[in-house]
Amino acid sequence: LIQTARKINNKKVDWVINKIISSLEILAKDRTINQNLIVGIFGLTYKPNIDDLRESPSLLILPVLTYQFL
Repeated sequence: LIQTARKINNKKVDWVINKIISSLEILAKDRTINQNLIVGIFGLTYKPNIDDLRESPSLLILPVLTYQFL
C-alpha cells in the first residue's frame, strides 16, 4: 500500500507540471491576453504553519517551469 501511494504521489508532480504547461499554451494562443503572464507558485511548504521545504514537491515543479519558459 505504501509503495502504491508513493508511486501515485510521485506522478502528481508530472501531472501538475503538464497541467500548468497546457494551460499556459492555451493562454498563449489567445491574442486578447497580455503575453507577459506571471505565474505564482503557492504552497511551497506542504504542511500547515511550517516553513520546512524539505521534500516539498513544489521544489521539483519550480525548476521545470523555470527552464520551460525562460
